[in-house]
Amino acid sequence: MLTKKSQVLKDLLRFCIIRIFRPERIVREIQRFLGSVLDPRFMEPPVFNLATLYKETSCYSPILFILSPTINTLNELQILKY
Repeated sequence: MLTKKSQVLKDLLRFCIIRIFRPERIVREIQRFLGSVLDPRFMEPPVFNLATLYKETSCYSPILFILSPTINTLNELQILKY
């Protein structure tokens, strides 16, 4: 039976080997590891509700959008417009 410390070292060694031989898989392996150690809900993006967010803002606390290719908020902005 592995102790917690030896299990972490085993996983770290696994990450090093994967990074050397298969660098394209390292992100997926780290996500798998974090999902098993923490909780799968930490790996899922938070639910984004623009209407609720808009109600919480004011002219002193604006909304700041960090855009990425996978997220499109234009439809939600157009709904709030009307």
